[in-house]
Amino acid sequence: MDKNFFRKLDRLLISTRRLAKGRGGGMRRSSGRGSSIEFSDYKEYTVGDDFRYIDWNAYARFDRLFIKLFMEEQETMVTVFLDTSKSMDFGKPNKSVLTRELAAVFSYIALSGLDRLTIATLKGGNIQKSSVFSGKQSFFKVYDYIESIEFGGETYITRAMKDAHFLGSKGGISIVISDLFSKDGYEDGIDYLLYRGQDVVLINVLSPEEMNPSLDGSIELIDSEDGSKLNIMANSSIIKNYKQNVENFLNTNREYCHSRGVHYIHLISDMDIERIVFDILMGQGILR
Repeated sequence: MDKNFFRKLDRLLISTRRLAKGRGGGMRRSSGRGSSIEFSDYKEYTVGDDFRYIDWNAYARFDRLFIKLFMEEQETMVTVFLDTSKSMDFGKPNKSVLTRELAAVFSYIALSGLDRLTIATLKGGNIQKSSVFSGKQSFFKVYDYIESIEFGGETYITRAMKDAHFLGSKGGISIVISDLFSKDGYEDGIDYLLYRGQDVVLINVLSPEEMNPSLDGSIELIDSEDGSKLNIMANSSIIKNYKQNVENFLNTNREYCHSRGVHYIHLISDMDIERIVFDILMGQGILR
């Protein structure tokens, strides 16, 4: 990622289905009425209204005074959740590399759009969050924070997510980046985010080896998180069953997210970040 790439991100926003309810000024439409340039509606003039917003054309037509209303632009809170367990430190290219790139992209877009941002890491059933960042000038601090993240340990996404008590009461946007190899599942954790009024984007990152393993003969499989071992005899039948299980896993994730109104994106770690941003994320309406 270079300066030219980040310049292309300047015009993007992270989409949200809900109207923002932030506290400060931003670039996102709010349910409050304000004085931004985006027209919303009319209301009949009453004493005390700002006469500068009287629509004189409407008065000429109806002989009644109407006030133009505009959508107030507000900030929202964007939280990027990163699965930093050992299974994310795997693959060629390594899944952790794409995870950091995606976190940087969403962070840059959020800060450029005048939203507030925090980074939350999930590891071993625990959650750790950064401070809250705001303003485009803070991106370099965010980038350094992302680059300093270490991957290791087991994955308990649901347990970690349910400790995200820092989420505000006014909703926000949650971006979750994980391979979803969680020992306690992830669905209840996502349900918790929805309960807290979050618009959720779930990005499921797998490596090329996980999608299409090249194995043959007697193989010892070792769980990268807990060290457990499994000896198998890899052959065409085993590989076929494995690929079918991966497809079932992805379909199950997709169906769950569809049922909850969650954006689901499946990515492979060898994908180009520009293609991901401008073809996939924009194509799916996650960025606009």
